[in-house]
Amino acid sequence: IGPEVFSEDNPSSFYSCHDVRDLAGGYLLAAFAYHETGGEPDTMLNWQEIDDVFNNCQCGVIILTRAYWPGSEWRTKVEAVLSHPKLYGVAMEFNPDDYGKRNEGDFVREVLAAGKSPFFLLPFRLVSQPTEQVISEAINNFISQGADMKDERVHVVLARYDEPHVPIEGSTNTIQSALIRAKSMQ
Repeated sequence: IGPEVFSEDNPSSFYSCHDVRDLAGGYLLAAFAYHETGGEPDTMLNWQEIDDVFNNCQCGVIILTRAYWPGSEWRTKVEAVLSHPKLYGVAMEFNPDDYGKRNEGDFVREVLAAGKSPFFLLPFRLVSQPTEQVISEAINNFISQGADMKDERVHVVLARYDEPHVPIEGSTNTIQSALIRAKSMQ
């Protein structure tokens, strides 16, 4: 698992945070919790919901946004809870080949300035470019927007949800090749 351990739960569900803590020998840094709303700007937890996750999971809390446009509900709802003492971080989720459209640089700068950890939750899908090229271009785009991708609090989470799934192992166009490329850019 590594030095940092995170779980993922939907609101009002706390099974994973307890299961992951047990699997990690009693340690859990933060629980990722959100509302699944698709394209509606209601994925993030409010102040009370962050308290609920903390009280049930006894760890920091990571919330979810899918964009960070100035003045948008995606952003203002995150900003409303950035000072919460139990908020560990904020995840921004989108397909990595669709980078550069969500104010990713502002997202990283503001979350870091609040003393929290930004996460890029990037579910790969099969596209014409190999995964290692997609992740490289995405990270370089975040950097060009002013995101400090070398800050150890910035997390890049590689995922796969959509079918057909991107293969996990292999030298090109896999989660493994994207991971190797992302780590080489640290």
